[in-house]
Amino acid sequence: MVSYEKNGKDAAGVDYGRLTALLIEATKERQKLIQQQQQEISALQAQLRKRAAKEAKLESRLAHLEQKQGPTQLAAAHPVQ
Repeated sequence: MVSYEKNGKDAAGVDYGRLTALLIEATKERQKLIQQQQQEISALQAQLRKRAAKEAKLESRLAHLEQKQGPTQLAAAHPVQ
């Protein structure tokens, strides 16, 4: 892909035709990685939604118990550890 001078260090030229194929393959690999990351993000977002729904349900139940029993009675019955 790159041709070098006789000293083996200095670049003399680039075969752009071969470079194009390399860049296309690198782009394909990068796209696969992006798709995997998007799937992971979607799965994590779904987990967050489930946890948020569960948290909201627990908060609602706690609020209902506090209304029913009063916050001081509820705290005495269920101390935080």
